[in-house]
Amino acid sequence: MTSRILLIVAAFVCVARADFTIVQRVEGSLNAGQMTLRLKGGKARADIAPQISMITDTETGDVVTLQHAAKVFIRVSAEQARVVLERVKKQQKIANAEQPQLVATGRKEKVEAHECEVFKWSVGEIHATDWIAKGFPNYGGVLAALDRFQNAGLADAARPLQPAMKDFPGMLIKREMDIGGKKTTTVLVSVNEAEIDAAVFDVPKDYKEQPAPAFQLDEPAPPK
Repeated sequence: MTSRILLIVAAFVCVARADFTIVQRVEGSLNAGQMTLRLKGGKARADIAPQISMITDTETGDVVTLQHAAKVFIRVSAEQARVVLERVKKQQKIANAEQPQLVATGRKEKVEAHECEVFKWSVGEIHATDWIAKGFPNYGGVLAALDRFQNAGLADAARPLQPAMKDFPGMLIKREMDIGGKKTTTVLVSVNEAEIDAAVFDVPKDYKEQPAPAFQLDEPAPPK
């Protein structure tokens, strides 16, 4: 489950409280298709698949998952999300792993018409290559908004498993990530700063609530 949370977060890594709509194309074994993240003030909505959306209150840490086909929603409180985070931290401690750091390769390549510098990082079974554009317009504003998203709710559980947002020297245009042999590539399609209707972050009135599942993370074996 942690791998899926990380994928959702990593797909959008890309100080003002502007509105941002970030679209990425995803290809890989964990997920495929187009993912859209909308950020407005203290709210974030990630449409991770045609039938699944996650709405995060970045100020309280509460997360609501919408299942559109069934017209139901599941609410995960900030406290429940903290349980996931603490288990991730415990796994990191057992594995003697530290938060990964971006490592410059010295390579420069063009991706989607953007001049990028290539970085690598890894932690545990996660190995990634990032293409970062330092000249991307207002990347600082986008990173600040994403930082709020990545420090709230379920997204916070994946934060120790990738480089800190403050270490990104530009906009993430492309990421190739291998998680335990499962490879995923995400490519930035667009960033739009147009105003977003606040109603986008509301739960539809005809959706019914279902109880939140009990989150389980496999306990890793202690190192020999």
